[in-house]
Amino acid sequence: MFYRSLLIKGFGPYYKKKEFTFNGGLNIITGNNGSGKTTIFDALQWCLYGPKGSDRTLKDRTSIINDRAQSAHIEMNFYADDGSDIVLSRSLTRSGKHTVVLYIDEVKQETSITETQKILEELLGNIHHDVYSSISMMLSSPTHSINKFISGSPLDRRKVLSAIVDPTEIWSQSHKVFKKRVTKEKKKVQSLQNKIEVLQGVISNIVPVDKPEEDTSIIKKQIEKLYENKEINDDPQARNSKLLKIRLDNLNNDLDNIIEDIEELSDDKYNTIQNIVDLKKNIQELEDHKKSVLDDEDRLKQQEDSFEYSINFFNDQIEYLNRDRTRLLSIMSRENTLNDLLSQSKNKCAVCGTELDKDISQNNHHEQEILKLEKKDSEYSKEIKEYQDKKKFIEKSYRQLLDNKKNNIDWDSKIEDVLNSIERKEKEKIKIEENIKELQEDKKTISKEISNIESQLENIDDVDTEDFDSQIKNAEKHLIRIEAQEENYNDYVKDIETKNKELEDLEEELEWKNKVLNTLNNLVNCSSPTGYISSDIDNFCQEVNNEVNDIYVEVFNKNPHISVESASDDLEPTCMIYSNNRNIETYSHGEQSRMIMAILCSLTSIVFNRTGVWLPPLWDEPTLSIDNKDNYSVIDILDKLSVDEFNQYFVITRDNDIIKDYEEESLLEL
Repeated sequence: MFYRSLLIKGFGPYYKKKEFTFNGGLNIITGNNGSGKTTIFDALQWCLYGPKGSDRTLKDRTSIINDRAQSAHIEMNFYADDGSDIVLSRSLTRSGKHTVVLYIDEVKQETSITETQKILEELLGNIHHDVYSSISMMLSSPTHSINKFISGSPLDRRKVLSAIVDPTEIWSQSHKVFKKRVTKEKKKVQSLQNKIEVLQGVISNIVPVDKPEEDTSIIKKQIEKLYENKEINDDPQARNSKLLKIRLDNLNNDLDNIIEDIEELSDDKYNTIQNIVDLKKNIQELEDHKKSVLDDEDRLKQQEDSFEYSINFFNDQIEYLNRDRTRLLSIMSRENTLNDLLSQSKNKCAVCGTELDKDISQNNHHEQEILKLEKKDSEYSKEIKEYQDKKKFIEKSYRQLLDNKKNNIDWDSKIEDVLNSIERKEKEKIKIEENIKELQEDKKTISKEISNIESQLENIDDVDTEDFDSQIKNAEKHLIRIEAQEENYNDYVKDIETKNKELEDLEEELEWKNKVLNTLNNLVNCSSPTGYISSDIDNFCQEVNNEVNDIYVEVFNKNPHISVESASDDLEPTCMIYSNNRNIETYSHGEQSRMIMAILCSLTSIVFNRTGVWLPPLWDEPTLSIDNKDNYSVIDILDKLSVDEFNQYFVITRDNDIIKDYEEESLLEL
């Protein structure tokens, strides 16, 4: 921001209206003690931040009002960093009435004090007052703290750094929200766990109910049959014979069914036995195959190595022959050139270069050499083809070998499967034999009953009538009992199924809630002071350390190795300031002042680079505690911040040398 003007009335020592105009760059404020120099800085902060810009509590905030005035009024005009023209006025009466009026580019903001303050803080880049006062303000007095950031506790310093890298408090607010959600989700998880435990106890305490051994539909059919038989028995002449014949027919049908079942089971038994025999035979075959494969592993390995060697050998021979043949073809293609050479070479062969006998003409020798080359080429072609054919055969055999290796079976697993199949078939055979035995017993019983009925039919007069009413009554009672058992069993099954479904739903919900809780815990860790913001603060501190030492070395020609260090643990994140591994608080007041100037300048510069917000330094008597030879170094340090004419800074001083040098440029004398 760029302060253009300030109007004070009824604020601090200023009873009457007083207006100040500020320049770009350095603004020097001077005057006697009590003239209101420091009040200008207080007024700027109070006008910008209201009650937050004052150390006074709400209870005694009216103490800022001049003793002779009824109200305090501050009005300031400044350019925001986005270029907006801002006019801000703030007033406070002795009754505690607080008013704020804000104009942006000559447009009045018709909002409440709270909303107006939010708009104002957005214009200030969400720079909190703690950050503003920690970076901008410095008081070089032996009896007061030099700077809020330096004199604050390690925890307070860390909070200032957090506010710089997270001005909108996104991480801190998110951390609170996530922690609140974690607490809420933990309660839900615990509630679900309690419900699951209760439901598991309920399920375990449910008394099992056996399924009825009889089917109600079968009993109903039996009762219907009894009623039919009763109707038949109403005819005294026919009842006994008809009943017996019906019974005889039913028994014969049953006997036929039993005989058929015995025959089918006998066939099944034979097939099962045959399967067992086949499976045992299969095991022997598998064992033989397994032994054969194991015996052949070494042989296959040797074959594989031999095939690879042969293929490589044939490739080498083919390559060698192709090179020689290429050379021959190249020679043969140069016949025209050779003819030319014949005319040039008198006593030497144009092909091989050998000396010729006088009796041998060059033409005859040349033709002989060409014939040799053509013969050699033919031999090379034939040899190359032979090698290629051998290579193809070896490659085919090699591929077959590899395919055989791939097709190897896990023989032990195969044998185990067959053994399991045999075991299952043996159990099936035993079961079939048991069923056959039961059917044979039933067959004997039915055959005996058939013989008895046939004897009775021969002498019908000897057959006694049955008491159908008694049988029907007993059967109906039995039906009622079985129906009650069935209903009780169905209720039990339904209850178990319902509660198991409820338990399954609760367990699924618990699993989901645990996933949500795990995600939230990760977010809590990420958004905590030791999370992502911690690495951002570490980077910020590294930027500060680099710049502060560069400034100090350049201005004071010393290298104090100033270090602003951020530390975090599970208990409390902190910020420490060291110089040459000594706490800065252990140095003299003057040494501290020089280090603090360099630190504040670096903080101002880095905040501006990061946020685009310029916080004009407000230094009160910075030369008071340093040696005279370093007085001008104060201005040199501030000059390092003069990025452009928009930047400005303020110095309260009574140093005559500085006042004399700058009185024509930027002196404000009270």
